[in-house]
Parts: sequence; structure tokens; C-alpha cells
Amino acid sequence: MGFFTALSHFFGARRRFVRRLGSLCLVVLGVHAAGDLIDNGVFAVLDKVDLFFDELVWKVLDTVAGWGLFSVDRAADWSTRFADWVDVEAKQTLGLWLALIVEIGVVLVLLDFVWGRRQASHDVKERGIKGEFMRSVRELGEAFTAFDLERVAIVPVVLCFSLSGALWAGRGLETIFSQLFTDVAPLWRLGVNVAASGGLLAALLLVWRFVPDLVDGAILRAHDRALEQLDTKELDKPPPMKKRLRMALRGAPLAFVVLPLAVVSVFTEGSFLELIGRIGAAL
Repeated sequence: MGFFTALSHFFGARRRFVRRLGSLCLVVLGVHAAGDLIDNGVFAVLDKVDLFFDELVWKVLDTVAGWGLFSVDRAADWSTRFADWVDVEAKQTLGLWLALIVEIGVVLVLLDFVWGRRQASHDVKERGIKGEFMRSVRELGEAFTAFDLERVAIVPVVLCFSLSGALWAGRGLETIFSQLFTDVAPLWRLGVNVAASGGLLAALLLVWRFVPDLVDGAILRAHDRALEQLDTKELDKPPPMKKRLRMALRGAPLAFVVLPLAVVSVFTEGSFLELIGRIGAAL
């Protein structure tokens, strides 16, 4: 018991790091869960681009063949060879690599927000749940004193990705539990139900423990980033209209690229309903 007590004290003294690490893992899992959407989108773009160039090469060769420089059959043969130069397998491989690059890019964009701003234990003056809740309310109110796309988009982005990540982790734990029951008690009829219940409970615990702190830290970090864009002399007076417009458009890629991906990913993630269905299976 001494070892587990020491381990608990070790991680308890580093709560901010543990919260950040857990939040980062959830978001990375959520982005990876959206990998199929990214892969399909990248492959569709590559396929359209490849088709465009195939048609362009055929039209050019057909036009040149019409001038009598070579036969139409030769033009058709050359265009076929060009079309076969990049086959479906090559496009799928390239699509997977590009999707991986996109995933890494999304994680890097969100890394600063996921790491966020966390209160150190000695910085927290309010004690108890009520005191911490009121402090969070005050800080969030201050964070939304001004409007910009980054502050508005970061909440649903990290929320959707973290929910997807929690469901992904729950489904993975369900697989572990199911394999364990298969090895230990293969004839137990309720093994599937208990494994699904354990996976769903784990996902809910991850959401309860990490997501509120993740969203809070991301909002506060977005507020800090907005203040960093202002000059010190501009803090006491309203900035000019051009500056305010530029500030309002901060985070446009986050709002118009990452946010749709996050929303579509969490709404197409069927793990929650699948877990619910397996909980009630064969009862």
C-alpha cells in the first residue's frame, strides 16, 4: 500500500500536468478517430485532380493528333499510359500519407489550446467546489469580453474531439474486457454486456474528469492569445476599426476547417450507440 500511496501523492502533486496530458491524449484520439473522414476527403480530392489531368492530357493529345503529327490510336495509347501511371493503389497510399500529415497538423494547431492555462494549487484562493466554480465563471466571463472566431470555435472543437477520443478509448477498453471474459469465463452469457458497460463507464469517467478542465483551459488560453495580439498602449482604449476586424477574424482556419471536421467526426462516431446496444444485447 505504501507504493500506491506514494504514487498517488506523486501524481497528485502534479495535477496540472496529469490534466494536460489526459486532455492531450483525448484530443489526439479524437483527431485519429476522424482519420477515416480525412482519408476519404483527401482521396476524393486526389481522385478529382487525377481525373482532371487525365482528361486534360487526352484533350491535348487528341488535338495534336488532329493536326496530323501522329495517329489517333497512338494518342489514345499515350493517354491510357498516362492514366495508368497513377493507379488506385498509389492514390490510396498517397491519401493515407496526406491524411496522416493533416492529422498531425490539426493536433499541432490545437496543441497550444489543449495545453491551455491551468491554475496551480498555490494560486487557487477559493477552496471547495463552490469557490472553484465561481472562479471559473469569473474567468470565463472575462475571456468572452471580446469576440473573435478563435474563442468561439475552440469550445466546440476541443469538445467534439475529446468526446470522440473518450468514446474511442471506451471502445478499446471494451475490447480488452471482452477478451478477458472470453479467456476467463467463455461461457458466461453476460460477458458482452459487462464489457460494453465497462467501456461506456470508462468513456463517461474520462469525459467527467478531463473535458470540463480541457474546455476551461482552452478558452482561457484563447483569451491570452487575443491579449498577446494587442499592444500594451491599446489595452486602455478601443483599437481602430481595422484592427478590431482583423482581431475578430482570428482563428478563421480553426472555425472554417477544423470545426466542421470535429463536428462531423463526433456525429458520425457510432461508438456510443454501439456500446448502448451491446449493453442490452441478449438480455
